[in-house]
Amino acid sequence: MAAVTAGGLWRQLEGVDVWLVAGQFIVALVLLLLGVRGATIARMAPMRAAVYLAIAGIAGWVTISRFWLLFGPFYFVGALLAWLGRPRESSHSEERVQSI
Repeated sequence: MAAVTAGGLWRQLEGVDVWLVAGQFIVALVLLLLGVRGATIARMAPMRAAVYLAIAGIAGWVTISRFWLLFGPFYFVGALLAWLGRPRESSHSEERVQSI
């Protein structure tokens, strides 16, 4: 069964540059891991997480556009939520002035 599946897959990829497909797969995998990394550090470093998620979302869209439609928007939502969850700079400076 695996040989039949592999043979059918090989016939489908006959006209396609296999190295291009393999390269896109590797880039997509790296971007996926970058997005997961951004999601895991969202509470500790929200700005860095927002940047990681935004880079993964944009680069994934450029690399494998139509296949990124399924989970790509979640990266953008995660980046927005991480950016909105960052500590505000102005509130810290006001507290510092009041304490002095």
